[in-house]
Amino acid sequence: MTATSFLPQQNYNTRAEAFRRFIAAQGFPVKQAKFYTDCDRLNLVKSDKSIDLASLLAYVREELKVDPGTGQSLVQRSRAGEVEELEWRKLKAETELKERQNEDAARALDKDWLHRDTAEEGLAALVGGLQDALDHQIYVGAPGLIHLVGGDPARLDEATGCVRDMVSSAFAEVLAAEKIEGVLVAGPAEEDEA
Repeated sequence: MTATSFLPQQNYNTRAEAFRRFIAAQGFPVKQAKFYTDCDRLNLVKSDKSIDLASLLAYVREELKVDPGTGQSLVQRSRAGEVEELEWRKLKAETELKERQNEDAARALDKDWLHRDTAEEGLAALVGGLQDALDHQIYVGAPGLIHLVGGDPARLDEATGCVRDMVSSAFAEVLAAEKIEGVLVAGPAEEDEA
């Protein structure tokens, strides 16, 4: 709306001149009668009947909701800003939703995987428990073994120690390999959950 060659005056002698040379010249959206009424209502006219440029600029901005420098509607610019804000918020919400969905999908994939720390702790507990159980069974079963082979019951401690050494050597051999291969199969409790 604003003409590029328009040069406003600092002061207009009457409201008629202000309307003709400032308001109408730039095509601001107000009729002459309404402008006159607004001048009276807002006390834009000074005692000498003149209107200064600052008052007109404020009027255009506040009452007509138009940027006096560009001629653009401040209401439309405000709405455009609101639309941009809403579009940005929508895009942000969609992005956050996608991220959450990706995290959920990753968690769903990970639920069947055994993490290294958990596996190592489980294996250490299994090996330790197995070694304790074997030691107990050797202690309990050694007298029967000695009797079965016709040995001397007085040498029970020797026989027990020998079997324990064999079992310890077997465990040491497995641990030295630093690798245990096998296939994990779901037990009865895990099959019920699936």
